[in-house]
Amino acid sequence: MLKKYQTEKTKENDRQRARVWYANPINKGRQLERQFFNQLKYNYGLSMKDFSEMLNIQNGVCMICKKVCSSGQRLSVDHDHKTGKNRGLLCRKCNSGLGLFGDSVELLQKAIDYLKFYA
Repeated sequence: MLKKYQTEKTKENDRQRARVWYANPINKGRQLERQFFNQLKYNYGLSMKDFSEMLNIQNGVCMICKKVCSSGQRLSVDHDHKTGKNRGLLCRKCNSGLGLFGDSVELLQKAIDYLKFYA
């Protein structure tokens, strides 16, 4: 007959095994990769293959500034908040900039005009 629940000793053994597994940098990297690709699928409907194809098409750089993400992190999936359509991969700075301007072409044009005026 199977036990209905674990004893405290077996729970502690499981916790200890998990601590050792996560302490290994290789396993931590695997876990982070898995989390990232699960989020891609859940949030944007992208598979690992889809993301890799987008990255290859863009040569691994941001679609706006054409640089590798300066923070050393992955490029972010940019999407239209109204339609949900994925547009491309952006570095954190460019993605945040668009978000702070509310994806508004008008506001971005006003910002461009402002910068040109004071250039």
